[in-house]
Amino acid sequence: MSSESSSFPIQSHLFRPSWKFMKTHAELVAALLSGVLVLFAWLLSSYISESVFVLLHIAAFVIGGFAKAKEGLEDTIHEKELNVELLMILAAIGSAAIGYWTEGAILIFIFALSGALETYTLNKSQKEISSLMDLQPEVALKVTEEGYEVVSVTDLYVNDRILIKPGERIPADGTIIKGSSAINESAITGESIPVTKGIDKEVFAGTVNLNGSLTVEVTKKSTDTLFQKIILMVQSAQSEKSPSQLFIERFESTYVKIVLGVVAVMLFLPHFLFGWSWMDTIYRAMILLVVASPCALVASIMPATLSAISNGARHGLLFKGGVHLENLAHLNAI
Repeated sequence: MSSESSSFPIQSHLFRPSWKFMKTHAELVAALLSGVLVLFAWLLSSYISESVFVLLHIAAFVIGGFAKAKEGLEDTIHEKELNVELLMILAAIGSAAIGYWTEGAILIFIFALSGALETYTLNKSQKEISSLMDLQPEVALKVTEEGYEVVSVTDLYVNDRILIKPGERIPADGTIIKGSSAINESAITGESIPVTKGIDKEVFAGTVNLNGSLTVEVTKKSTDTLFQKIILMVQSAQSEKSPSQLFIERFESTYVKIVLGVVAVMLFLPHFLFGWSWMDTIYRAMILLVVASPCALVASIMPATLSAISNGARHGLLFKGGVHLENLAHLNAI
């Protein structure tokens, strides 16, 4: 009895992180599960009945495509514009309609995985922004006439004086009025070598006071610090779209309309023009719809841009937007 009770907390502790991962990355888990179902159905296709084969693919359709289908329908209704998500839904349904269950499920899997990776990258970028924000202290030791008082950084005003002890992060931009110390400014400049600073030298929020006590006179409010401006710059850069992304988004709606228009013509014209049977006409129109589906094309730009901007910020390299990041591709090596 005691051994069972003692092992239970360990087991629950082991399962807790995996459940947290599944909850946080539900879209990615659903996409991977969809792929597993398709693979499972393909490997066992010779051993299972047709109905089980179809049910496995329907499950893959629903699990993998639900998030993107919902997003596509909501965007179509809200923006009154056709989008690539809607095209993927129609392509998958068309593929299933002509008996190509595996091909349709693979389309769903690829598109769901690309969308899940974009969401994962966006969440990771937001987490890295949060980690940047955590570098700025929330409280400071304010010098008063009675001694010292612990106050919130947001309650500091220009000309207030604060004490920064060795090993502490500097909570606000200011000027040293007493003491000297080596300052690690890697969070601001990306330079790992500490800089020695003394009286009348400027220090910045988010940097680390390494080996000496400093009394600093605040020169900027917490919302105006250089570190806060860096965070806002990175957030703004992530929301700014690169030329490639803008082109893809402009191209998306037009492409979907062209594909659907051509498929609509293919559903009827060959029957009357070439004498194809209705079955052949619908079959070939559905094949065209499946082949013309762009899969991950539309979702290929933004994840890479977000990842590069956030990773650069974490290492002290700042980009003012995706357009500047993309311009690096045109630089010639010296």
